[in-house]
Amino acid sequence: ALRELVGAVQAWIHTGGREGAAPHFDKADLRPLAGELAGLKLTALSARGVIAIGVDFSGCELQGANFDDADLREADFTGADLRGASFRRAKLSHASFNRADMRALEMRSGGVSSVTDLSGAVMTNASFTGARTAQL
Repeated sequence: ALRELVGAVQAWIHTGGREGAAPHFDKADLRPLAGELAGLKLTALSARGVIAIGVDFSGCELQGANFDDADLREADFTGADLRGASFRRAKLSHASFNRADMRALEMRSGGVSSVTDLSGAVMTNASFTGARTAQL
């Protein structure tokens, strides 16, 4: 069911919402997809409370994603676009954010989101080498 949902999300993103399904994975266990998400467009992903230990999100487009309260220990966000994403209270120990873009996200409406929110996240031994974190 998760693989089908990923396909529906890709259709939703590529058709501007005319087909497929919005990216809602709240409270899902994403570990079975550990090697299948790298490089995907998952803009506006809702992944609150997911279990994604060791999942590879490297190179993903995750602008505006919500990972609040998620278990992302050892997850790989290397080179991911995380502008405006939220990781409030997430478990991020040993996660990699190397070369990730964590700046604010400019909206089409002209507004600007906040930078990637790590409020209350547990980040023991997480890596942020080369991550872009400055404001626009």
